Amino acid sequence: QDSNVFGSAHDRHVFLCVSSFFAKRKRRKAQTLKDKGVRVIEFDSHSGHLDLQNVLKELYGHIIGSILVEGGSQVFSEFVRGGLVDELSVFIAHKSFGTGVRPFDTDASTKVTRMIMQNQVVQRKVGSDLLLTGLVK
Repeated sequence: QDSNVFGSAHDRHVFLCVSSFFAKRKRRKAQTLKDKGVRVIEFDSHSGHLDLQNVLKELYGHIIGSILVEGGSQVFSEFVRGGLVDELSVFIAHKSFGTGVRPFDTDASTKVTRMIMQNQVVQRKVGSDLLLTGLVK
């Protein structure tokens, strides 16, 4: 809730999609974010997972056509496996924190690897990091 994204929510549209269960458990946190201008949208969940099709339909109803997804390998993999990604941007930082965590599960990694092998990736240096952007088919 202290993130720059949330701090500047009054200047732009910031949506946070959460399960109804989570919103009820974290009522104070949700209210703090709402007070900062964040639009907290609650969804039913199944085994702790949101139906991503429903989330995207809701966002589209708010005239949102492009989203930034933040999460871990499980969230990223669900989007890729569900065919819900048409463009992927990945930052690679030259910092070492041990072995790290895979960004995607095996099925999603195969799809992303296929995209990279087809040379559909554009590389751009951003500061000392590398930004890879490509279409996902």
